[in-house]
Amino acid sequence: MIKIGITKKFQEKLGVGFESIEKLEIDRFYSWHANTFQDSRRTGIIFMNDLTRFCVILFGLKKSDFKNLIVLFSEQFKRNMLVAGFSEKEIEDYLKHVDEWTFVKTSSRSVMGGINDCLRILPHWMDLPGMWDYDKITFINDKFNGMPMSPLKKDGFEPFPKYAMRKVINQWAE
Repeated sequence: MIKIGITKKFQEKLGVGFESIEKLEIDRFYSWHANTFQDSRRTGIIFMNDLTRFCVILFGLKKSDFKNLIVLFSEQFKRNMLVAGFSEKEIEDYLKHVDEWTFVKTSSRSVMGGINDCLRILPHWMDLPGMWDYDKITFINDKFNGMPMSPLKKDGFEPFPKYAMRKVINQWAE
């Protein structure tokens, strides 16, 4: 199971309730935050891992897609990880925990700040032609996962999300 901290606006769009944070003891590696965004009347979601700041962006979602977010997230996560150089086994080991989601209120201002930083940069990449097909979305995800994020240094990581993810996955595999 993974925990997703979402904003009130995103909760209303999903039509889900919040679980109590006190009841949940989930490793930060399986804890994410997410927020929605709009561009040209199309909806997107940006997910960010609490520990590694690894991003997964979904875009062009329809209302019916919100019922299949776990599948859409898993597919894009897999593409992002493959581009970042992770093995199929490493990816599948992580995705075993993505069978169920629990939604909670946002609890990390730092992670939400990282999401907001990405959302400020995103419009500059959206103007490029054909930017929202799956290959381009994966390209943008890879760009975000290669951007330095200073909070990672406080946790003892290199400041790049894909390297932080690599370090945690290598420790986890040991």
